[in-house]
Amino acid sequence: YPLFSSGNSTLVVDGRSWLVVEDPGDASRFDFTSGDSISIEAWVRMDSVADGAQTYIIGKGRLQHSGFEKDNQNFALRLRGIGGRAHPSFLFHSAGADGRFHRWNSGAGFEPDGLWHHVAVSFTFGDADSGRAWVDGAPSAGTWDMGGSSADRDPVVDNDQIWIGSSKGNGF
Repeated sequence: YPLFSSGNSTLVVDGRSWLVVEDPGDASRFDFTSGDSISIEAWVRMDSVADGAQTYIIGKGRLQHSGFEKDNQNFALRLRGIGGRAHPSFLFHSAGADGRFHRWNSGAGFEPDGLWHHVAVSFTFGDADSGRAWVDGAPSAGTWDMGGSSADRDPVVDNDQIWIGSSKGNGF
């Protein structure tokens, strides 16, 4: 971002470092279910992204912690490599025995050019048409490409941790 000073503090996410936020318990502000809306934004700087890469910005669950289901992703904002660009991508896993991952990708992305870029997503669980993204201030629609539309699916909700900059207990 042009107004950030060269000495501006940042969290370097390189597969060796991430930030952990504890969920305070049942029905906390970090527990999203049907009817709840979530908006997440971040300033990011990337030098490159491989096509098909899924780089975590933030996610709750899916950390492979003892006592939690393997695919307990309540929410995640990731950057997905598509055609050499980084696209905001929202992911969650639906609850129940027939649960699956649902992934929504923004149609817009940015070139990973080593400069700061602003990304944001907004989504209301239970409303498959509510997904929106913003890339450097420009709004973008998107599409569901994994698990299909999610209008009738509740997300997994538990008290697992929120990780900024990583998932699955290690790097990307």
